[in-house]
Amino acid sequence: MSNFTSVDDILDFAISREEEAVAFYTSLAERMDKPWMKEALLGFADQELGHKDKLMQVKQGKTLEPSAEKIKDLKIADY
Repeated sequence: MSNFTSVDDILDFAISREEEAVAFYTSLAERMDKPWMKEALLGFADQELGHKDKLMQVKQGKTLEPSAEKIKDLKIADY
């Protein structure tokens, strides 16, 4: 586990993990024979890039705005 001494340390850690996830999904996608699986994995990689972008914005001092979309209740707490 890392020793975080600042918010920037935490953000840098999270950004590096998003980059690792992009590389992982992209690498898997390149080895897929089935187009639908390749597309799904590349979609995951794109989502991770979006996460990285949001983290970079926070690091640059921008605030995150709440989503305009209503989040569906997954009823996770019901289990």
